[in-house]
Amino acid sequence: MRILLSKLSFLKTASKTLLFLLAALVIVSCSTSETEILVFSKTEGFRHGSIESGVVALEKMGKETGFSVTATEDSKYFEEDSLKQYATVVFLNTTKNYSFKYIFL
Repeated sequence: MRILLSKLSFLKTASKTLLFLLAALVIVSCSTSETEILVFSKTEGFRHGSIESGVVALEKMGKETGFSVTATEDSKYFEEDSLKQYATVVFLNTTKNYSFKYIFL
């Protein structure tokens, strides 16, 4: 029973991650100015096993649909000049609250 519940929990998490990635793809496909996305996946403590798979999935979608992916755990990318080159930012299963100089709504 525990194994079944564990598998169901994993499937729920994987489904949510996939939906999030698809939403990111829609956002990128609607953008006309840039074709590059920033994927931020910094963690402290627990690190979800799906992070690397999520980055690979986004990179594959990018190759298939014409956008490039910069995957990083370096918060130095969150500077105004650096962020200008990205159409969107994906926070992929990050942990901890990170304080950034710029907030985007």
